[in-house]
Amino acid sequence: MRPYDIRCNGIVIRPPRVTDGPKIMTMVRESAVLDVNSDYAYLLMCTHFSMTSAFAQDGDENVGFVIAYLPPDQPEILFVWQICIRSGYRGLGLGHLLIESLLHRPGCRGVRFVEATVNPSNLASQRLFQSLAKKYSTECQTSKFFPKDLFGSGNHEEELLFRVGPLRCNDQKE
Repeated sequence: MRPYDIRCNGIVIRPPRVTDGPKIMTMVRESAVLDVNSDYAYLLMCTHFSMTSAFAQDGDENVGFVIAYLPPDQPEILFVWQICIRSGYRGLGLGHLLIESLLHRPGCRGVRFVEATVNPSNLASQRLFQSLAKKYSTECQTSKFFPKDLFGSGNHEEELLFRVGPLRCNDQKE
């Protein structure tokens, strides 16, 4: 195991490697829910943002990932760009573990809020962020973020901003 690797019930959660980019792309396509971005975007996320992203494997099976970053002018926010759990692994708390693995990394010690945009029809992600707030005994606020008309194709739902916090993780100073 490498630094920042976590093992839980046989699943290893670790920072992504550049070779995970194509695997993430495959999981995104298979999800049929997430927006598919370019191969290049996933390669960048696995390199430039590897310390704010995580990849989950069960043996040789790729079972999930979270891609996140700290907005440059808001280092107290961990913005979750995409999170995906393969169908056979949903409902096991893996989404929480992926996000929590990030919150306990040194680069995220100052994080006080977790944010993500979520489509109104993506009930699984809505439940994830609401339950994360419950786990941390804090709030989950929702507001409008990107209206539907900003997405040129017209086939995209609006994006709601979910904001969980303030967080008081064990390794953060009050």
